[in-house]
Formats: sequence, C-alpha cells, structure tokens
Amino acid sequence: MPTPIPTLSLLETRVLGTLAEKEKTVPDAYPLTLNALVAGCNQKTSRSPVLEATETQVQEALDRLKAANLVIESSGGRVARYSHNLERVLEVPSQSAAILTALMLRGPQTSGELRINCERLHRFADISAVEGFLEELAARPAGALVTQLPRVPGARENRWAHLLSGAPKAEAPAQATPPARGKKTIVQVPDMGEAAGPFSRAVRVGNHLYIAGTTALSHLSGDYYRREVPPDIEAQTRLTLENIRKCVEAAGGTLQDVFKVVIMLKNPADYRRMNAVRAEFFPAEQPISTCYQADLMREDILVEIEAVAVLD
Repeated sequence: MPTPIPTLSLLETRVLGTLAEKEKTVPDAYPLTLNALVAGCNQKTSRSPVLEATETQVQEALDRLKAANLVIESSGGRVARYSHNLERVLEVPSQSAAILTALMLRGPQTSGELRINCERLHRFADISAVEGFLEELAARPAGALVTQLPRVPGARENRWAHLLSGAPKAEAPAQATPPARGKKTIVQVPDMGEAAGPFSRAVRVGNHLYIAGTTALSHLSGDYYRREVPPDIEAQTRLTLENIRKCVEAAGGTLQDVFKVVIMLKNPADYRRMNAVRAEFFPAEQPISTCYQADLMREDILVEIEAVAVLD
C-alpha cells in the first residue's frame, strides 16, 4: 500500500518534476546539486508557469519533499546532491512517472500533448498508450493521481491535470463564447506579455486564429534588442514553437489546431535541423508550410514563424 503523501505546493511539484526530468535528459549530471536544481526549476522553456524561485525557497521545498521520502539527499562529494523517489513512493511504473513529470512541469495537457512532451522521458507508441496510463493513474486504488478536466469552449480535447497539489482549480476559458463569424477578437497571451511593437500577438476572426511572426523571445520583460537568445537553430526553433503553443492555448486550442505555418529562416543551411525540431511538435497531422530565407530584425535571430489555426 503506497504511503500517503501530503498535498504538494507548486514549487514542490516543480522541484520533484525537475529531478525526474533531469534524471532522463542529463543523466551524467544526476543527482542534481542545489544550483543545478534551481536553474532547472526556473527554466524559461518547457515550464508552465515560469518561476523565479530562490535558492532558499528551493531548499525549503527539498526539505519538505525529503520528509515525505519523495527526495533523497546524498553527500558523497563536496556538495549535497538530490534525486527523486517518485516511482517507489507512489508505486507507479516509469511510463506513469513520465506523464506525472510532464504534468508537474507544464500544467494541464491533452493526451496528444503529453505524448509529445514525454518524448525525452518515455517514448509512447501512440496516443492510446498515453490514455491507457492516464486511465490507470485516474483509477489508482490508493487514490487518483490525475484527473480529466472539463473541456473548455473552443478546445477539441479534454486536458488532464495531476492531483499531487490537490484538485485543480476550474480552468477559466480564454473565450467563453466563440465570436460571431467574421468578428475580430484580440487574443491576450498572459505568459508572453506585450508584443514588441504596435501589433497584436494573436487575433481570432471567426473560428480562425492568426498568430503574428513569433521568435524565440517571449517579450515578457526587458528591451527587445538586448535580450539574449540561444545561439543554435534547434533551441530557437523549440522556443519559437513553445511561444506559438502559448498563443494557441490562450485562444482555447492546441497545437494540433494549427494548419498553416510560414517560416522565415535566416540561413537555408539550418532547414533540416529546424525541421527535426518542428517534427517533435507536429508528429502526426503536420500543417502546410511555406519557408523562405529572410533577413530578420536581429542578427542573432535565426528563425521566425507565423501560424494560422482553425478552432472549434
């Protein structure tokens, strides 16, 4: 019988999820030091919401997780290192642990999104495999660990959320009722802040969503022309598509609703590497695409992507 665990805070689930993620993605650096764990918790990518936790706050979360046996501290070297004990305490298989990790790090997701976001943790054969483990977690005899959320207006699929922090709050629909045909509605994207100029980040017209040219910058804070971006095309493509995902989700849709992308690429030699990352985000129904070489607004920006989605 699994040991009952306390209700975890957002930061505690972020710490636990980060440890479980890094065990798979950076095994050579695992178990993690406190510094590495703080950096992982505060990542700007693959995290929702984005946090700015301090070292003290992460240490306090670690202490509470250690008390619940969810984290193990080892001190064989000069600094303490931390590993998770998720599967053993919850008595779940590695596939279920991967799903819980993705939910802790990224928030509620559809089964299709979970399959994509779990790729580096566990490669599920198809969406039905993900759904099978979700159903097992929801029907767990010792207590459900996930729940299926009501479908919000405009969304094609229900999302799933973890229950390690208790019952999730009801999702406020981004738009309670679809706009009338032809009516223009500006879509607010809270996780990305204001656009970098006098334009809207995303506009919905009828059931079509038009997303402005998007880069690896989130525009959350600071001077557009001074903020740093990763130097490689893979990382920039991944950040750009994560930002597009935020726009679509703010309108009540998912990336699977995107049917057209226009890609502006600084260097045509990056095309294959950019496409490899794009395939991670659109593994099944791939949108139609136009790609051309372009001189972008900053020398270090390697790719910019526009997108169009159709929403129910």
